[in-house]
Amino acid sequence: MSLEAAIAELTTEVANLTAEIRALKGLAGTLGAPAPAKKASTKKDKAPEAPPAAAPAPTPPAAPVFRFPDNEPPQEPAPVQQWTYESVQNYASQIGTRLGTRSHELVDLLARFGVQRLSQLPEDKYGAFVQAMEALANGGLL
Repeated sequence: MSLEAAIAELTTEVANLTAEIRALKGLAGTLGAPAPAKKASTKKDKAPEAPPAAAPAPTPPAAPVFRFPDNEPPQEPAPVQQWTYESVQNYASQIGTRLGTRSHELVDLLARFGVQRLSQLPEDKYGAFVQAMEALANGGLL
């Protein structure tokens, strides 16, 4: 796969993930919220009830900044957070947005982990990959 094709594929995946995240954020306020009880209306009631406040959408926890020298594979830190494929995928989407025109560097980062797609990344490397993405987004040297 050429670099241009990989960039195009990653850009498409980031756009799809961003759309999915927006859709999930829209649903977040409706999940788990009890249905409002219907109140018998009387003429004495003058003030309308305020709609229930939507719960804030959960955000992924901030990963610690991790920088590693060139040509050295990232080291797995002590387990602080259990990352799932979905949480890493969502975080990668956020990092891709933060990187803007540099989002192609995520493809290079995947290659440093020996994979072409996030779905190929072993679960035991999720934490190190998240830290490496954070370092990349913060201008760290990779």
